[in-house]
Amino acid sequence: MKLPFSRTIQQAIKNKQQKQQINRYIINNHWYFKADILTMFNSEFEDYKKFYNINVKNKTVLDVGAECGSTAMYFFMRGVKKVICIEPNTKYLFYLWKNKEYHNIEVIPEYFNLNHLDCLKFDVVKLDIEGYEEILLNYNKKIDYPIMLEIHGLQLIEKFADKGYKIKFKDSDIEHSRQCLA
Repeated sequence: MKLPFSRTIQQAIKNKQQKQQINRYIINNHWYFKADILTMFNSEFEDYKKFYNINVKNKTVLDVGAECGSTAMYFFMRGVKKVICIEPNTKYLFYLWKNKEYHNIEVIPEYFNLNHLDCLKFDVVKLDIEGYEEILLNYNKKIDYPIMLEIHGLQLIEKFADKGYKIKFKDSDIEHSRQCLA
C-alpha cells in the first residue's frame, strides 16, 4: 500500500543518499570548501545537472565566478580535463589554491574582463558573476563555444535574447530572476 507522502519520503532518502555520495567524493578526491559553499553545492546539485549539462568530458572550462571551486568540482565529476577559475573574492581564494594542489585548476585571482575570452584557451564557459554578466553584451566578436550563464535581473533576459543567446528557464526560478543561458 502506498501512502500519500511516500514520494516525499522517497525524495528525502534520495537527497540524503546524494549528499552522502557527494561528501564521499569530496573526501576521496581532496576537495576543500567553506562550509556554506558545501551546503549550497548539496542543495544546488540538481540545478547543476540541469543547467550545466553541456558535455565537458576531456575539455577545458573557463569558470568565471568560481568561488571555492564547487562548479569546478562538478565539472571534474563529469570528466573535465582542466578548469580555469576566475575569482576576485579573497575569502574564496584560499580554497581555490588548496584545490589547485590536487586538481588541474588554473587560478586567476582577478575580476573578469572581456580580454579573458580572447587570451585564454578553453572550450566551454560557465559565468556566474552576481549581476555583472551584462559585460558580456559588450563582446562583439563571434562566440563559437557554449556559455552557461546565470542572469541576475529579468531586464537582461531580453537583451541577451536580442544578441542571439538561447535562453533556458527553470520555472521555479523565474520569480527570482535567475535563468541560465547556453
